[in-house]
Amino acid sequence: MKKIVILAFLLGSVVYVRAQSAPIIAPDSIKFYEGKLVTICEKVVDTHVTKEQKVVYLNFGHPYPAQTFTGVIFAGDVSKFSYQPEVYLKGKTVCVTGTVKIYKDRPEIIINRQDQVQVKQ
Repeated sequence: MKKIVILAFLLGSVVYVRAQSAPIIAPDSIKFYEGKLVTICEKVVDTHVTKEQKVVYLNFGHPYPAQTFTGVIFAGDVSKFSYQPEVYLKGKTVCVTGTVKIYKDRPEIIINRQDQVQVKQ
C-alpha cells in the first residue's frame, strides 16, 4: 500500500512539472507543434460564442477566418471561469498553455480550465 501511495505521488509530481514546463513558442510556428504541450502568447483579437452549443472561440493574431490559432472553450468548461472569457479576454494579450490540435487545417488549443490562460499586463 505504501508503494502505491508513493507511486501516485511521483506520477502526480511529474504531471505537475510537465504542465509548468511547457515551452513558449512563437505564434507563427504553432502549426509545427501538433500534439505537443506548449505555451503561446498573443492578442485575442476576436471572440465568438455559438448560439446552440455555447462554445467559446478565442481567435488570436487576426480575426476569423484568418486567425493564427484559436482557443476553444467548450460549454461544460465555461463555468470553470470566474469571468466571461469571450468578453473579458477580447483585446487582451494572454498566454495560453495546452496541447496543439489541428482542426480543419487550423491550429487550436482546447482550454478546459481558467489556469490555462494568463492575462499579460
